[in-house]
Amino acid sequence: MNLNLKLNKNILNKSCPKCGQPFKCIVKESCWCENVYVAKENLAKIRRMYLDCLCEKCLKEFSVGEN
Repeated sequence: MNLNLKLNKNILNKSCPKCGQPFKCIVKESCWCENVYVAKENLAKIRRMYLDCLCEKCLKEFSVGEN
């Protein structure tokens, strides 16, 4: 039980600033977003447009090979 409490502190419930959908952000561990490759110029664009993380669907719209 103590382990579950510790793990839950590393998971943030967020809402995507682009589409508004809820998603989970894993802090201090390997988050799902690390598996989505976004070119530097697209990453800079995301940072200019949004103040927080995007959900997987929206982040993939900026990833290489995704349209």
